[in-house]
Amino acid sequence: MVDRLVRIGLACLVVGTLVSCGEDDDGPNATQLCKDMANAVCDRLYDCFSSDDLAAVGYPATSSGCKSQFQAELGCDAAQSNDLCEGNESFHSSEADKCISQTKTASCSQLQADEDYAPACDRVCTVE
Repeated sequence: MVDRLVRIGLACLVVGTLVSCGEDDDGPNATQLCKDMANAVCDRLYDCFSSDDLAAVGYPATSSGCKSQFQAELGCDAAQSNDLCEGNESFHSSEADKCISQTKTASCSQLQADEDYAPACDRVCTVE
């Protein structure tokens, strides 16, 4: 279980960085997307895992502490529209929105089994 928590946390850092990669005319800004992703992951972690499991891998004691930590690690307050999507990658705000939504609605069994609970996250920055 501890390994899964570490992978979920690392996924948050990767996905959070992805969703902070930009904005387009139809979507929220990079800062808000980044914060929304960190919040969604932390909410699910603290709903689905025990405080002992979370503490064992170094997570803060509370969901709000997790949110603050992840937002700081991701640099959400300084997120810019060109942070990650590189070269010929394109940012897709609709996929970022789906990524956050899928994270918010992931079941505890999906998280605990380390399933791909938010496939839209893989489509936030893509090469077209």
